Amino acid sequence: MSTGPIRIVVADDNEAMRMAITDLLNAADDLEVVGLAANVSKALSLITSLSPDLVVTDVWMPGGGGVAVCKGVRLMANPPRVIAISASLIRGTKEAVLEAGATAFLLKDAAAKDLVSVVRQVMQQNGEVVDSLRQENPTVAVRVVDRFGTIFGWDEGAEVLYGWTAEEVVGQKLDEVGVGPGALDLTSEMMEQLSLGRTWEADFTDVKKDHAKFQAHGIYVPVIAFGIVQCVVVISYESS
Repeated sequence: MSTGPIRIVVADDNEAMRMAITDLLNAADDLEVVGLAANVSKALSLITSLSPDLVVTDVWMPGGGGVAVCKGVRLMANPPRVIAISASLIRGTKEAVLEAGATAFLLKDAAAKDLVSVVRQVMQQNGEVVDSLRQENPTVAVRVVDRFGTIFGWDEGAEVLYGWTAEEVVGQKLDEVGVGPGALDLTSEMMEQLSLGRTWEADFTDVKKDHAKFQAHGIYVPVIAFGIVQCVVVISYESS
């Protein structure tokens, strides 16, 4: 491992995301992005030639995504550590990349706030998995839904907030599990804005598994996964 700045390869097929991550990391004095890749093949080639300390890779990148990058890295003599990032919490995503060898998993909407600290934590840990989604006293919950209210992702914060586990709700409709209408609120006006790539914010009243109501603020972020337009909803609320 180098004694200077932490040397990083960033791999993401979205150019805007690649550059945003690069700017974020390079702004830290102890971090340096040394290579950029838009697919798995290029990523593995750069990792082989540059021998970085760490790789930040998109989970859904063409060529096998973060899983393929992790598996390729594991075959190397001096493998770098890997942080996998994803726009959504589709069921099994986190588990698949961690099983393949990633040291940490991070949602893209949290990258601006958490990525630099997660990079440092990963490099300080002795190969131990860093669970950036685990929250001791969560005041933020994340869920992923499509325009019809089908649940694709449900993080630990959502489990704590609503009382439903991911295993219980992923694949179900929001109204089928009893979550209140505020959880969806995908009005025609909102969908129009999301389809244009714009975020949407709203205050709402929602309902937990035990039927208790609560007030929250939601930020709705549009993403596309498997060709399906989905919405990452980041919910902030007062913890009790």
